[in-house]
Amino acid sequence: MQGLQGFTIIELIVVITIIAVLASIVMVNVFIYIQKAKDASISANINSMMKDSVIYLSEHGSYSGFFNDSSYTNPKAAIIKKYTDYLTERMDGSSDAYCACYGVVNGSNKDTICIDSSGYNKEMIYNKDCGWRCQNNGACQN
Repeated sequence: MQGLQGFTIIELIVVITIIAVLASIVMVNVFIYIQKAKDASISANINSMMKDSVIYLSEHGSYSGFFNDSSYTNPKAAIIKKYTDYLTERMDGSSDAYCACYGVVNGSNKDTICIDSSGYNKEMIYNKDCGWRCQNNGACQN
């Protein structure tokens, strides 16, 4: 049995450990890029909502019914499906202004993204909830 050669158990354990460490480094980087892609998707959907709100206002004369229009509900559904844990939508009494706020889980943080009919679009760290940020006058509060 002098011709048999192979790896010792210690050598195999060392190789497996090195592979596991390299795999964990790669996975951390992959998760970072996945979060960046989610953030870009949310931003694109919110920008779409804001542009469509201007078109809706010019076609209808007010925002009445905007929250039920597909130009709003389609991007809203895309955001809610994967990225948000709550949503607040408010319109002022005359339907001349609207406010929409989304609570988004961003890693270990919870952020709120608030948009309104004045063009306001800002993400804030979860220091205020959407019910506070989106007032009945149809405007986002800081």
